[in-house]
Amino acid sequence: MESYVVEGNVNNLKNNINGILLGAGVASKMNVKQGDNISITSSIGMTKVMKVIGVFQTNNSVVDKTTAYINIAFALLINLEKKLKNSTVFVAYTRKSKKIPIMKPAFF
Repeated sequence: MESYVVEGNVNNLKNNINGILLGAGVASKMNVKQGDNISITSSIGMTKVMKVIGVFQTNNSVVDKTTAYINIAFALLINLEKKLKNSTVFVAYTRKSKKIPIMKPAFF
């Protein structure tokens, strides 16, 4: 994963419980960069504020436009794995951006 990070550091995700690592396409659509705060809302209505700790680019446009990674400790803390078993979509947004659908964040 480290080789795909183009902004920030993947290790920051391990150390920042409310951090999120965004695909380059998601970050571009939202016009956000490392250090910005975004909100994510699940399809079951749970909303959380996350800090962008970095951006990755895999050169697979589908992955880059739809994927984000979050800290596993944070996922466990808010019990995401259990609550979101049937939920496959999150919406990410800032006060100034339009809402961007992303796949369920992968846990890191």
